[in-house]
Amino acid sequence: MSQQQEQTASNIPAPEILEKIRARKQDVRRKILIGSYCIHKANEDGTIFDLYQQMDKYIKRKADRELFQLTSLTK
Repeated sequence: MSQQQEQTASNIPAPEILEKIRARKQDVRRKILIGSYCIHKANEDGTIFDLYQQMDKYIKRKADRELFQLTSLTK
């Protein structure tokens, strides 16, 4: 096997790594769908304000709070 072929072969992720990547993508997709459902349901039920109030208590990270236009937490 040439050096280039060896280098290319070593760049291919192991099956375990590929499985972890696939599982993570599935987890992210589940979270997106659950979030989408919660927003849809809250809009339907007229409880979107309540949902945002709950998020205000739950979200701690500054960048995440900015995403929801929540006020910064002071320490």
